[in-house]
Amino acid sequence: MAESALACPLFSSTILTGTSGTAPAPLPIASSVVIKIIALSCAVTVTAILAAIGSALWLRRRAALAETLEEWELDSPHRFPYKELHMATKGFKDSELLGAGGFGQVYRGDVVAVKRISSNGKQGMREFVAEVVSLGRMRHRNGATS
Repeated sequence: MAESALACPLFSSTILTGTSGTAPAPLPIASSVVIKIIALSCAVTVTAILAAIGSALWLRRRAALAETLEEWELDSPHRFPYKELHMATKGFKDSELLGAGGFGQVYRGDVVAVKRISSNGKQGMREFVAEVVSLGRMRHRNGATS
């Protein structure tokens, strides 16, 4: 019986048919190509995992640094970020100070006056909230609400 060898392209083994005592040499397989494909797949997988972890950490940090709204602020007029108020009042400089009240100072801003409350406890905060709510409901040509 004639001997024929069928080489499987993915493996280095040879399939023999027949009963001869001599086996042909295995056909060379591009094992370096297989290794490169596996290495590339692993690199892409590791990169994707690291990108996902990095994105999750970045989002968590961003959420932690975000300004949180107090419960009373949800129904109140527009709230400006501290950074924006700091810029509008030129860093709360004394030269921009318009006056001072029982629980805070009032500074000249670019568009509106800015009241910066002092930390005198809960009573000062309640008074400030009441003032913000009443100013928010007021309709006056010089009153700024949004």
